[in-house]
Amino acid sequence: MTYVPGVTCPAEYRDVKDANECQRLAIQYGHTFEGKLTEDGNWIHGCFEWYDTKYADGGSPKGSFLKVYWNERPGATEGVYGGHKPCVYNPQ
Repeated sequence: MTYVPGVTCPAEYRDVKDANECQRLAIQYGHTFEGKLTEDGNWIHGCFEWYDTKYADGGSPKGSFLKVYWNERPGATEGVYGGHKPCVYNPQ
């Protein structure tokens, strides 16, 4: 697993598929899965690592908070805070 600052996973990585996979990965990497959000405009769509400071105000470095959520907000590539997006290694 890797984190990306944007919302597109790099080559050989893929998006986390759903909330169940998000929860499994959170636990696997020592994070806490906090649950599912619905249409929360503060965050990107999908699986993300939460942080407490708006990205525009400096955000927090990846791994600084161990809370992971799934936000059901299809098509959303931005949010007020943002969120660190995990990507899953998926070699072709």
